[in-house]
Amino acid sequence: MATQNPMMETFEAGADLSSHQFKFVKLSSGKVILCSAAGDDSIGILQNNPTLGQPATVAYYGKSKVKMAGALAVDSLVKSDANGLGAVAVKANGAGITGSNVMGTLTKASGGANEIAEIFLRPMGAVPTTLG
Repeated sequence: MATQNPMMETFEAGADLSSHQFKFVKLSSGKVILCSAAGDDSIGILQNNPTLGQPATVAYYGKSKVKMAGALAVDSLVKSDANGLGAVAVKANGAGITGSNVMGTLTKASGGANEIAEIFLRPMGAVPTTLG
C-alpha cells in the first residue's frame, strides 16, 4: 500500500479536477489545472478532488501517491504523461527524453494503468541526454 508524507501547498482549481486526485498538475494564470502534455512543467501531484474554484491541495516534495499510466518498476524516474498520469521519464536504452520534466523516483512499483504507486517527489527538471 502506498504511503504519503509530502510538503503541500493550496491553490485555486482552474478547472473541474474532481476525477484527477493523485495526478500531476501545473499552473495556468495562477490556478491549478491538469498536466496536458507529456513531460509538462508540473508543480506537483493533486491530493484532493476539487471542482472549479475550490481549493486544490498539491504535494510538491516528499512521498506521495501517484496514479500511473502503466506498469513501472521501483527506482524509475517519473514524469507526467499527456493525461497527468505518471510515466517513465527515461527511454529503455538510457537516453534522455528532451523536454521532459522529471518529477521524482518511484519508491513502490506500479502494476498497471490507473494504479496508485508511491513516488518520492523531487523535481529535477529536464532529463539529461545521456545518463551515467
